[in-house]
Amino acid sequence: MTDKILKFANFIRYHFYCLLKLIMIFIIGSGSVFLAVCIFPLIRIFSFSKDKFKSRGRRFISASFKGFVFLLKISGIVKVKISREDKIKLKTLKSKIIVANHPSILDVVILMSIIPGPDCIVGQQYAKTILGGVIKQVFILSSINIESLFEICKKTIDSGNNILIFPEGTRTPQIGNAHYKKGAARIASYCSTDIQVLLISGTDKRGLQKHNPFWSYNTKENLVYEIKVLEEIKIDDYKNLPSPASAKRITKKIVTMIQDAENENRRNSSFKTFNAV
Repeated sequence: MTDKILKFANFIRYHFYCLLKLIMIFIIGSGSVFLAVCIFPLIRIFSFSKDKFKSRGRRFISASFKGFVFLLKISGIVKVKISREDKIKLKTLKSKIIVANHPSILDVVILMSIIPGPDCIVGQQYAKTILGGVIKQVFILSSINIESLFEICKKTIDSGNNILIFPEGTRTPQIGNAHYKKGAARIASYCSTDIQVLLISGTDKRGLQKHNPFWSYNTKENLVYEIKVLEEIKIDDYKNLPSPASAKRITKKIVTMIQDAENENRRNSSFKTFNAV
């Protein structure tokens, strides 16, 4: 469906927010280049090991994203809703695999603005974008061989870092079911660590979803992100299962938890539009 045949709640508001959205995309793109070219070299000079550089780099990115999300909020483009208890829990997590659904391109920005300096597994395709200069220096690329990926994840988990993973591997489709991959479950099993499941809910993220045109935005209401911390999946509950069965059951548990939580949200929500899951 194209924007031309959608019913606009407010035509002027729609185009105003489309323009604001493009300005914010420019800001985050140019900001990424500035970090890669100007800030990261300075961090590298004052970091005496590669691990220290990556840790400081991720924390600087989290602080930068926090400032960017503040801009999104005061501009009115995005509203972020998270309870005080959930925010505290995310700030104090250590050595966890954090998984969430992936409705929009802003998901990682918003989560990293709340969670201090998590590591993140990123698809190779994102390393070729304008954000690539930052991504390749401090995050884990999913394109490396699986043995190396597991070892890197175990090292970062053992050092107390959290790893943020979107098991879908790409943004949730607007139509049809999301396909969750088993990678997060396999990594959690290999690292012997629990999985913290998050729900990214709220209004429809039109304009930031997969295959949306640049000049598009939710036609009825603002983009609202509701972040909810769901229960942890205890890896010990699956340790006696063979690896393939364990990964399958854990992944199914993640999907069920996210879908059940979103269905509950929809029953109690006053929004006009809803997130795809």
